[in-house]
Amino acid sequence: MGCDFPGNDLGQAAMPGERCGGHCASNPACTHFAWSNWNGGVCTLKGGSISKANAINSGDTSTVCGVIRENPENSGGQPSGSNRVFDVLATRHAAHESGSCELPSASYTVQWPVRLGDIGSLQDLKYSPGMCGQVLNIDCRSGALDTIVNNANLGGGLDLYASTWDRATDSKPPGESRCSVILSTRNAMDANGPQCFYAPTSEKNNAFFKLLGVFNTNGQVGVSASLDGRPGSFNGLQPYFAFHGGPIDSGAQAVFRFSDGSTFSTSLRDCIAQSGVQMWS
Repeated sequence: MGCDFPGNDLGQAAMPGERCGGHCASNPACTHFAWSNWNGGVCTLKGGSISKANAINSGDTSTVCGVIRENPENSGGQPSGSNRVFDVLATRHAAHESGSCELPSASYTVQWPVRLGDIGSLQDLKYSPGMCGQVLNIDCRSGALDTIVNNANLGGGLDLYASTWDRATDSKPPGESRCSVILSTRNAMDANGPQCFYAPTSEKNNAFFKLLGVFNTNGQVGVSASLDGRPGSFNGLQPYFAFHGGPIDSGAQAVFRFSDGSTFSTSLRDCIAQSGVQMWS
């Protein structure tokens, strides 16, 4: 009683004080909360690493604060070392397209697409080809939502497709919103573990050129790759690595390396050749 936690606000909702803790517990991004009787009762959800020792005296004995998860480590489906960032500019993007990522056609369990930018407030979550297909948990003050990166928004922040905007902002009129965001360990595809794919529009039978990407990496961001020792390079903004030279045998070993230093290896013959690109809107 009589306490508050400064900063790290995820959003607010009007409700009685006895419901505030449960409201926070039902939101995977919420780690702590504060309630005041302002305007009939307002519950403020908060996120990030926290300790009860971080609480401050509010100077008002009617206020309440509480902790759901104290000093969480790798909680809420986030990779180790990942932190939620706050106050990221979000805009609305009305389109039906594959996006610059050109994700392969597949069974996706995450259906809310987002164009990812590179402004400073995104910190370590800025767009890179390895972010394509990753799941970002966002909260634009209308509840947490898992979204999939399918496109670049260079020079901007989070550009939410129309369906995502309506869901994330409770159908707010087109304009600007402010969101928090964190990289999730959730996989976007309905498959177990990492999956190697040929780029959908690439030649599959060219023995001297291969275009390969890896998805379903549990939040690990790809940074480099090799094919039987040949180094690959990202194909523009796409998440696919280009390999030249050869001839390249169908049993060649593809090794993908992630930002944390871990790797995933697979035989070229096990990479999925999918001709279609996934469309998003």
